[in-house]
Amino acid sequence: MAGLLVALEAIDEVVVIIRGSEDTATARDALMERFSLSRIQTDHILDMPLKRLTALEVRRLEEEQAELESAIAGHTQLLDSEKRQRTLVLAELGEAVEQFGRERRTEIVHADDLPVFEAVGGGRRRGRRALRGHLSTSGHVGRLPAEGAKRATPGRHDVLVAQV
Repeated sequence: MAGLLVALEAIDEVVVIIRGSEDTATARDALMERFSLSRIQTDHILDMPLKRLTALEVRRLEEEQAELESAIAGHTQLLDSEKRQRTLVLAELGEAVEQFGRERRTEIVHADDLPVFEAVGGGRRRGRRALRGHLSTSGHVGRLPAEGAKRATPGRHDVLVAQV
């Protein structure tokens, strides 16, 4: 940004240097030496279209440079002050709480506080037979007769645990 403003202030000299150069590399070297610019700044000057030479565009570039310098100063102050960093983090956390915060919907209880349920008899009673319990990666729990052959059925292909 500063390189463009330097070039715009001395635009006549920049044009003379560019027109008097054999090629882009020579023009780049001459501009870098004359105005103490970096290669990137010089490349931006050489790539600059003529429409950027208008007074309105110059003012816009000056305003943009002032904004960038102000932002750099603010960021430098932030980096230099631990108190400002903490204040900023707290403010951002507060915004996150406002946006995403809500009461917890599940209750966390200790295992000793859980109720104990007794087995409930009911329905038709079949003869006692061994069953195989299944737990799948998709969260399904099921049971099958233990003596049956293992078979792949829809929903049973992702079994994690099978216990008799």
